[in-house]
Amino acid sequence: MNLSRQISKATNLDEAVLIEKILAVLEKDRYGIKRLTNNSVEFSYHNGGGWRRRSEYFKLLDSGEFLIERSEGKNLVKLEYLRTPLSEIIFVASVFLFFLIVGVTTQTYFCLFIGLAFVLQFIFRYFNLKSVAENMLDDITQ
Repeated sequence: MNLSRQISKATNLDEAVLIEKILAVLEKDRYGIKRLTNNSVEFSYHNGGGWRRRSEYFKLLDSGEFLIERSEGKNLVKLEYLRTPLSEIIFVASVFLFFLIVGVTTQTYFCLFIGLAFVLQFIFRYFNLKSVAENMLDDITQ
């Protein structure tokens, strides 16, 4: 299970131009194209290795799909992207719970700050990826 988010923006650009702009934005950030049709592009990030560098973790979406729909004489570009994998939520919750239990049982409450650092990183990534997705959509619709 994944938690996805959808954002959209209207534009006067033609579908073919929008597909070209989508592919250019995805190519710039080294996203892989999973599926391409005349009105949609599904993508994912794959760096060829297992772990991401820290800069990639905060600046790149895991996966998503651009969908172009005709609405009221304009094209509506929708971006549905993977906000946070469920495995990441479980990992952060487990780490925080571990440090909470260690802190309470040993009465060393500074352990809570370590667990809190994981939670804050998780929250920061959520809002940062929201901004990344909005910037991608702005680049495509302009």
